[in-house]
Amino acid sequence: ESPASANKNNTGTTLTITAPANIDVGDFLVAVIARGDTAGDITPATDWTQLDEQDCNNPAGTDNACRWAIFYKVAAGNEDSTGQAFGTGSADEAAGTILVYTGVDLVTPFDGGTNPNTGNSVPAVAQTITTTVANTRVLRFFAAGGATVTVGTPTNGNGTPQSVRAT
Repeated sequence: ESPASANKNNTGTTLTITAPANIDVGDFLVAVIARGDTAGDITPATDWTQLDEQDCNNPAGTDNACRWAIFYKVAAGNEDSTGQAFGTGSADEAAGTILVYTGVDLVTPFDGGTNPNTGNSVPAVAQTITTTVANTRVLRFFAAGGATVTVGTPTNGNGTPQSVRAT
């Protein structure tokens, strides 16, 4: 995968991410967006489909709310020259990334779906996921409300985590 990322601070209600270069027709794109509050829905860019959207856990007695969403699409081949504009539903800080995958089964691209874990542990702890299809890629990300919203993306293939951050 080849990530591209963007972030915005407390202005406007749109997060525009310029997709990575060299996207080919039929590549599978995944966008992960996180926002620093829970007011309003995160909406997809043109031709994207929403997989899931949730509020992050808000520990009792805190104002550290956030919201995240995952979108996907099959590339038409013109995305790498176009900014993908996602609605954030709020003027609060937001961050997002677009991942590009090749060789994905476009009929059934997801092995199961989402498995949100809305705990409030530090560090974040992901639930166990059991796949049923060989060579399945597991996408995990974490978002936290408060002063910083972080969207984590898969490693770059050699174990190095990649992430984007809005503060």
